[in-house]
Amino acid sequence: MKSSQIVSLSHIRQLIKTGCACASLLMLLFSFSASAGAAVLISTNYYDWSSGENFALQFTNVLAANAGSDGVVLLLSNGRVTNMANGPPLAAPSTLTNVAAISTEDTYYCMALTSNGTVSVWGYQYDLTNVPKGLSNVTAIAAGWDNCLALLSNGTVVSWGDITNVPAGLSNGVSVSAGHDDNLALQANGKVVEWGPSANAVPSGLSDVIAVSAGNGGEIALLTNGTILEWNGTSTNVLPDITNAVAISGGGSDGVLALQADGLVVTAGQSSSFDQPVSNAFYISVSIFSDVDTVVTGNGVPVFTVQPGNQTVGAGGAIYLHARTAGTQPVALQWQQNGTNLPGATNGDLILTNVTVGNAGTYQALAVNSVGQAASSAATVGVIPPARIAVLLAPPIAQPDGSLVITASTPNGAAFPLASMSLFILEASSDLVNWNALTNGLSLTNGAIDFTDFAAAPNSARFYRLLRQ
Repeated sequence: MKSSQIVSLSHIRQLIKTGCACASLLMLLFSFSASAGAAVLISTNYYDWSSGENFALQFTNVLAANAGSDGVVLLLSNGRVTNMANGPPLAAPSTLTNVAAISTEDTYYCMALTSNGTVSVWGYQYDLTNVPKGLSNVTAIAAGWDNCLALLSNGTVVSWGDITNVPAGLSNGVSVSAGHDDNLALQANGKVVEWGPSANAVPSGLSDVIAVSAGNGGEIALLTNGTILEWNGTSTNVLPDITNAVAISGGGSDGVLALQADGLVVTAGQSSSFDQPVSNAFYISVSIFSDVDTVVTGNGVPVFTVQPGNQTVGAGGAIYLHARTAGTQPVALQWQQNGTNLPGATNGDLILTNVTVGNAGTYQALAVNSVGQAASSAATVGVIPPARIAVLLAPPIAQPDGSLVITASTPNGAAFPLASMSLFILEASSDLVNWNALTNGLSLTNGAIDFTDFAAAPNSARFYRLLRQ
């Protein structure tokens, strides 16, 4: 951990002690700075498990667990994958190491994402084990009923199996989810893209989404305000009695499992429930079809359940970064850019508008509570400089009120409306040698610069130039 992180986390810890802390799927890249003793809780209604029973498997080193009709697959803190099966085991390849995330549809096949961005698939569905040749730079994975998804570091999505037609133009993806013959991709701007033979229309106007989950016949989205929206092609509704959620799983006939910021687990729909309240949870999973819920609990150390995603925007656009944690409350958050704390950036949502190339870099969130501390994954943000277009400025035209108006055009004579004065500097000179920036009385009216040159002397020559920042 960088020294700058240690200093800032110590400062946040002090804020918690003095009562001033600002406390605020599934990208499965967790970052721990303290070990978490874990129990894997299983809740099931049918199939090979004991019908209707809930039980716990005790561990001390589990980061994630996905269960299905044949057993449970575990991601261990040492980067290995193992399984405990009721039926024939789906043993991970012995050479598989450095695993950062797992995904299964029902333990008929398993996916693993390694820390170097490669993907491994094994199990009974052999058409899915043929990972596309050369697949690399993967940041998130999702296993569906009969297709696999991989989110790349450049924000694009690769799909193989029964569904391969990723929508053209899908970009700036930050998370993915695969269900029964339908797929979801969440973009950095909070918009959702859905495709596949059983895809439902995304609700009109759906925005401010920070996590998605595709289930069996229905989908759910976690919104920035902690509520959950569900849709299935015939209805759209906000799930009642679920607030302050930080992670979701399931959807449709699978029911819904939600994780709250304090580590409590909430169920909705047809999902099986737990006999006793579950606390200190940091990972949840609902399997497709087999109706088996899996929860991993720890010791209350903050765990990031929503991670900031890579994105590239044009100058003047917006950057959307989101982070959510589960853990003992209160949890304090601090955003960094290139390892330096951003003043006032202590909320789970970091949104930067009208960005310039200076906003490019690496962003990361740090979290701390009374139990421990954690760092989110690092998101790479690129900002494309404004296109260098030759622009011709017309001579200033005097207005009746004494102000001046400058219009711009392209070399072929087409009008070029100026979009934002923040992208330019207007300077004035009386001798073409000494230039001074005009900072007062500037505005844009219908794409033209409207300004007053207070330093202009009466009956004197005056020159103006426009510089791109």
